[in-house]
Amino acid sequence: MNGLRGGQQTVWSGGVNWYPNRHFRVMVDFNHFIVSRNSNDGSVDIFGRNGNSLAARVQATF
Repeated sequence: MNGLRGGQQTVWSGGVNWYPNRHFRVMVDFNHFIVSRNSNDGSVDIFGRNGNSLAARVQATF
């Protein structure tokens, strides 16, 4: 299969949950990702990407 190129992905993530009372929950998650992708000949990481994501959510129960 000539069109396939290998690569590697690494993700570091962490999160915090906070319960201000028994009816509410606040969640925050952070991710840092490193993606490397080989060139056609498999020698150099020319397509690599790094980035971060932040997600937050508030949940209420009744």
